[in-house]
Amino acid sequence: EPGGPNFHNVAEARARGLELGAAVRWREHSLTARHTWLDTEVMDSGFDQGEGATFVEGGRLLRRPAQTTSLRASGAASDRVRWSASLLLVGDRDDRDFSAMPATPVVLPGYTTVGMGVEATVLAKAHGRPGVDLLLRGETSWTRRTRRSWASRLREGACTWEGGCGSAGEGDQ
Repeated sequence: EPGGPNFHNVAEARARGLELGAAVRWREHSLTARHTWLDTEVMDSGFDQGEGATFVEGGRLLRRPAQTTSLRASGAASDRVRWSASLLLVGDRDDRDFSAMPATPVVLPGYTTVGMGVEATVLAKAHGRPGVDLLLRGETSWTRRTRRSWASRLREGACTWEGGCGSAGEGDQ
């Protein structure tokens, strides 16, 4: 029907999983770990049929990794310098390549992201004066199917963020 909706609802899907997390704190330092296991299945695809369909009966829901793991550590090197590091592992995901019709089934490879950062107080806020913090953060990402050295992985997927932060209001007297 002209002007009508151009989408289909999934008639029936099942998603079940388990999320685990743990955190440890010691003084100004912390370590957090999380893991997610997810199992999805299209039980009834509704009107969407065929191998290139968005929802294939018996297939996984699109773009949902079965496994995701993350680790994050942070702490204070001093009262003016804070640091952080992170690791994210994401598993393979089913998807569709919509560049041609009908869409073609594809598997998006799992990937790993590593991040590190440091934040330093350059000027502590004081009574009547704002404070200034500098932030430097870098992150790199690569797929598990990459067969290159660590150095080339870092060069190809690395990016950095630099920034400054200000704080105002009541400071240390």
